[in-house]
Amino acid sequence: MLLFFYDLTMLIKRLSCQKSINFSEPDERLLGILKSEITEFDENLQNSSWFTQFYYGCLLFSMMNGNFLPEACSKFFAPNMDFSHEVANRRSREKLIKGVSHEYKAILLWNILTGNDVVSETRQKISQKIKEMLSADSLAEMYNIAQELESMYINEEQRFGIMEIDGKEKDFAFAEWSLRGYTADVLGDTNSHKFLTRKLSFLERCPRGTLFCDKFNHWMTFLGCNAENMYFYDSKLHGRLRKIEKNYVASIVISVLMNK
Repeated sequence: MLLFFYDLTMLIKRLSCQKSINFSEPDERLLGILKSEITEFDENLQNSSWFTQFYYGCLLFSMMNGNFLPEACSKFFAPNMDFSHEVANRRSREKLIKGVSHEYKAILLWNILTGNDVVSETRQKISQKIKEMLSADSLAEMYNIAQELESMYINEEQRFGIMEIDGKEKDFAFAEWSLRGYTADVLGDTNSHKFLTRKLSFLERCPRGTLFCDKFNHWMTFLGCNAENMYFYDSKLHGRLRKIEKNYVASIVISVLMNK
């Protein structure tokens, strides 16, 4: 039931968005892309590197992976960092310590780029905990503090794509605010196979490096198509590219961000 209301809310936002691309009545942006060739996946990208997230920040890291942000931003992070869980669904002590530090750097950089503080009410406490962790006398003590920080991120951190403006939450995925001159293009609802097919043709032809946002509010960086699949840098994965069947991509993507 909650998922139904969530989908309904997203549909209303998409229909009311002024920048929505309408697949039933193609506009210039749609027609321009449809005139292009399908973006082919470059097999050489299989061995490329990209930036990953700890908990949140898929929009930030996808923008870095798609070269939307100054190169200086990427110097704060190492590529392909592995924050995955170990056996018995627990992260190693080292991964957790690196992960909470990585998250804090992402929070600070996002605040510099957008003025949006995703931990505004707990920023001072988190900052103090980071200092305590880095100056701790033992790995065990660092790990205990890292666990506290992990809990704080889960409970307090807002999604990076959400910004409060005039007391209301605005979503970047629905073009409700812009970042460094970039605004998302919201994809209009597709009620028929004909329009879904046109939407797929549009997505297949988006330039390499375009960001796709799905209905679960996760951003990924598009790398191109190969047969019936699309490939992405997914900041949730550290060791392999994300390969997704084209029709499924077309059914879940709600907006795109092109590097114009």
